Amino acid sequence: MDNAGVLPLYRGNHLEQKMILEAESILKKKNPTIRYSYATVHPDNLASFNSLEHIGYQKYKKKLMYGGKNCYIMRKEL
Repeated sequence: MDNAGVLPLYRGNHLEQKMILEAESILKKKNPTIRYSYATVHPDNLASFNSLEHIGYQKYKKKLMYGGKNCYIMRKEL
């Protein structure tokens, strides 16, 4: 999954989390040897950052990405 966005009308329903958890489930079924899932999030995007933390992602690294923007690389052990 490359990007997740939720229209304002549907925010608060944990849709981003549900999409990511479903993608993880499909990934594990297709390749059970996969050990980690990674995501990137801009530190100012608190909604996405908190959403990822809530489903088990942790800060792994902070790195310049996407044209020089500071981003957190988040990691979750599957």
